[in-house]
Amino acid sequence: MRIVTIISVLMFALVLAGCSAQRLYSVNHASISPSQTLSQIEPSIVAALSYKNWQIRSQQPGEIVARIDVRQHSATVSIRYDQKSFSIKYVKSEQLEYRAKQNSIHRNYNKWVKLLEKEIRHYINNPNAQKIQNH
Repeated sequence: MRIVTIISVLMFALVLAGCSAQRLYSVNHASISPSQTLSQIEPSIVAALSYKNWQIRSQQPGEIVARIDVRQHSATVSIRYDQKSFSIKYVKSEQLEYRAKQNSIHRNYNKWVKLLEKEIRHYINNPNAQKIQNH
């Protein structure tokens, strides 16, 4: 009876641990208004990153690598963009339970990327918003 209880508790703990993991969220070729140039798109992405507390680690035309640190957790993403679309891809993380074989990660990573995606869309669609933020 005691062994059954121990196994039940362990199974329950595994189920609870699995609840925080979700399928890794990526943004793949999200469309951008065709009237924008790369010189307009890049500042919009930089403004969105800043607003959401992501730090730029490297920046070159067409790609920005950024990192967010929240308590003991961190995530690094690559944001590739051109005049037609942008993508956000996972690079690496710490303390977010990333599992490559299952393509899963802690739900907070997905939340951060979805919020960043929303903010990038906002700044691309409202280029004047970044001017307001800077003042």
